[in-house]
Amino acid sequence: MKSIRCPISGDDESDLIFSYKSPPVGEMKFDSIKLYKREIRKFKISSHYINVHSINLDNLYSGSYVDSTYKNSDKLVKTFKKIISLPEDQSDNIGRYNKIKNFTNLWFNKKSIPSLLDVGSGLGVFPYIVNKNRWDCTALDPDPRSISHIKNNLKIKGICGDFFKMKPTKKFDIITFNKVLEHVKDPIKMLSLSINWLKKGGLVYIEIPDGEMAEIHGKAREEFFLEHYHVFSIISTAMMASKAGYKIEEISRLKEPSSKFTIRAFLSKN
Repeated sequence: MKSIRCPISGDDESDLIFSYKSPPVGEMKFDSIKLYKREIRKFKISSHYINVHSINLDNLYSGSYVDSTYKNSDKLVKTFKKIISLPEDQSDNIGRYNKIKNFTNLWFNKKSIPSLLDVGSGLGVFPYIVNKNRWDCTALDPDPRSISHIKNNLKIKGICGDFFKMKPTKKFDIITFNKVLEHVKDPIKMLSLSINWLKKGGLVYIEIPDGEMAEIHGKAREEFFLEHYHVFSIISTAMMASKAGYKIEEISRLKEPSSKFTIRAFLSKN
């Protein structure tokens, strides 16, 4: 097999964890994929997992992802309404907001309303909850349909664009990457770019799939789905944060109400 380097640690020693010849149950289907063959490999130093395949995912989140997932704007709105109607104890997003609120109340130690930039907002469920609690929220997403929905239906400030190519429009107290970094080839670069958007003394909050817990439960886990370039460990999360110019203020793992295994961390600038 051709030598593959870990995108986080740089080491080239890895083990085959799972192999696939067809999509697992629950994974999105894409018509453009004619031959489905991939592997999950785990690197020895970082315990970081990657998807290895020859499928082109470059345009997955600039149109075809929304096409495949929601088909049209009516389904997008319907899915949004279904998610926000979940009881509080079944909502990943409410749990996420409560965690951020409790941590940042102690971190900032002030009564002013924090400004928050949510990168990769998708349906806008998390920005909706943030905005509902009267925080100053801005959503950023590369898909114009998502941003149109967020601005027109939810009445929340939105920015449409590729985060890798954008210049900061303003700076924020809090920047969130909720289930985003696993979807890009270079998560270290994406995370490092957020420094330019962050106010002095600000915080970055990340949520990423927990490969170590998911591995225990087998190859059908959604953490290992095709659309994830990366699946993280506690070690690789710490490495990524450090290489992006951040230090970890708090890191933990949980199983969310949706059953996702998740690593979450609060980061501050080095």
